[in-house]
Amino acid sequence: YAWNTGNLDTLDAICDRNVVRHDRMVDTYRGLDSLKKHIMIVRASYPDFNVTIDEIVYFGDHTAVRWTITGTNSGPGLFPPTGKSFKVGGLSISRFVNGKLAEEHAAYDRLDLMQQLGFQLAALAK
Repeated sequence: YAWNTGNLDTLDAICDRNVVRHDRMVDTYRGLDSLKKHIMIVRASYPDFNVTIDEIVYFGDHTAVRWTITGTNSGPGLFPPTGKSFKVGGLSISRFVNGKLAEEHAAYDRLDLMQQLGFQLAALAK
């Protein structure tokens, strides 16, 4: 599994070249190369990043997956490493075409994740 191991070659067999990943908290990634780059950035920031599948529901060419992610912010990223760990649950709804992942919508509580890493929500000055 690419998110857990960093072995991005496994994605070639399971993802459409034009896969689209909508991450409700971050961005939309279009194309397999973009998804691979995103996974590499996440794994650089959280070298022990791990996804645990909690539940999967199949319906036609779609799946709904409830998952938990964990990791320690010990590598370079958008901000200096905090050295703190996190555990956050999330949900993905995915669509498959010809047996390959074509589109995914992922959602999780990013505020919870950031607070576990030691960040605080600041009020905007008026």
